[in-house]
Amino acid sequence: RVYSGPEVRGTRPVLVTFESFKDRDEVLRKARMLKKANIHVEEDLSKRTRENRNELRKFMRQVRKANPEKNCFLQYDKLYIDSKIFVYNEVLGQVVEHTESVRYGEMLSRPG
Repeated sequence: RVYSGPEVRGTRPVLVTFESFKDRDEVLRKARMLKKANIHVEEDLSKRTRENRNELRKFMRQVRKANPEKNCFLQYDKLYIDSKIFVYNEVLGQVVEHTESVRYGEMLSRPG
C-alpha cells in the first residue's frame, strides 16, 4: 500500500505485509545493507510505541555512558539491560523496571 496526500513529501513510503514473521525479520535484519542506497526500512509502530521507544533509547544512552560493560538492547517497547526489563511508564513519566510498572499499574486499577 502506498501512502499519498499533503503530509507525504518527496518519495512516498510503502507499507509491506509479510505472510510469515521469518520473512519480516529477515528483511528488517538486512535493512542496514540498503542504507547506502538511501533506502530506509522500518517497522510500522504506533505513535505511542515510537514515543516510548524514544524515552527508552535516551535511558539506554545514559546507562551505556555510565556503564559501557552493560548488555543493552531494545525490543519493541521494552529495554533489556543484562537480566532486567525496563519500560516507559506514561503515568510516572519515567523509565521503570518492569516489575515496578506492573505493581504500580495494579494499584491504579483497583477500585476505591
